[in-house]
Amino acid sequence: MDVHDFLKETIPPFLINRIREIKKARHLKVATVLKEAWEGKRADVHCARKAVLPPHRVVIIPGDQTKLFESCGEDAMIMATASMVLQANPAAEITVLVTSKEAEAAGRDRGFRTASIWNDGEFVDKLARFYRELGPDAIFVVGADLIDGYYGEIWAAKLLIAADIAARMEIPVSILGFSFNRNPSALVLDILNELHQDVVLNVREQTSLERLHRLTSARGIIVADSAFSLRAETTPSVEAIASWVAQHQRTGQKVVAFNIHPMLFPRASREQIKTLIAKSADALSEVSKLRRVAWLLLPHDFREELGDEICLRPLMNRLQPSLGNYIRYFEGEHLASVLKGVSGTLDGIVTARMHLAIAGLGQRVPVAGLAYQDKFEGLFGHFELSEEFLLSPSAVLENDNLRELLLRFYDNIPRLKEMVIRRLPAVTALSEVNFGILQSNQPAARFIR
Repeated sequence: MDVHDFLKETIPPFLINRIREIKKARHLKVATVLKEAWEGKRADVHCARKAVLPPHRVVIIPGDQTKLFESCGEDAMIMATASMVLQANPAAEITVLVTSKEAEAAGRDRGFRTASIWNDGEFVDKLARFYRELGPDAIFVVGADLIDGYYGEIWAAKLLIAADIAARMEIPVSILGFSFNRNPSALVLDILNELHQDVVLNVREQTSLERLHRLTSARGIIVADSAFSLRAETTPSVEAIASWVAQHQRTGQKVVAFNIHPMLFPRASREQIKTLIAKSADALSEVSKLRRVAWLLLPHDFREELGDEICLRPLMNRLQPSLGNYIRYFEGEHLASVLKGVSGTLDGIVTARMHLAIAGLGQRVPVAGLAYQDKFEGLFGHFELSEEFLLSPSAVLENDNLRELLLRFYDNIPRLKEMVIRRLPAVTALSEVNFGILQSNQPAARFIR
């Protein structure tokens, strides 16, 4: 048992809740100070130079500047953006913001320049100075799950302020496709109401767009997730999986990837994780007796405390003695582009990671989702897929719901594949809308519907 687990199991629940309340209040205070500094200084920010097309200098502001690529969702969005930038101008220089030596090294390994300004004091002043000195022609902010404040108001405030200051300096700026949950932070709503109109707000689901318009005066445009623009990569590890998949397909079996992770439950307890693994093991084992299927346990997040191995490795250990060659674990830590390559070899994917679902759908592979944060629904809406192929985390732990989902999904794979193939061109086109500022210097207001 590590220290984190020990503390969770020994500190009384009322004290844990109190600690969380204190931490939340402290973060709100910091975010409020950021907002007030922005309100006081934004009027003094001025244009330093005229942006040019095609863009020569581009800044990407990631959601995770400490780890950068350990979440393959973040990896997919960053690399899809870089690919679109280089498609517009192969000579473009791309700078990625980072906050750690680890992220700095990871960014440079991928061929990016890096800059560290996020944790400096006088945030607005440092931002304006950085933009002025670098002279970017376009800025992309990775929005994803962060804009509504669900994962912290400080981070949401900084992302929005960074976009606002860029717009005031007449730098084309786009917040890449994000979700907006049903209970956004009040402070975030205030910032959105004051946001400069030339910030392009790309919203990746219709429900999120409707919430944004209902709750704020900001106006966004509907897109599909930027990760749909990521290109799949073929490597020896992808070829090895493709060979294993083909071996099973030749005997009439379907090969389905399966993914679960601890973030399905906020602040998941050890007991919840154990139950999730046990329920998953029972469901996969029972379906294997009823259908001709092989399973690929496919991680899509490699963070130490939140990553998929926490659930998938014990699941593999539990099932391999009985399933043998009918189950496989995709070993190692891989790029998002490699995981998209693997996804394309499969018959179907059942996943609790939305960006793994995006990788599969982008490869014309049907998916079922273990949905949290009410964002899978919007993704399914793009493909006109029924929500009968979604299951909430709480439902996973109840009765035989997961087994029934797996059976229902397996039996409908051919029909679902036809739907995905039919809708994919339109969804891919919507993903490319995220990158409209690469083609036009017109103010964002011209794009808003």
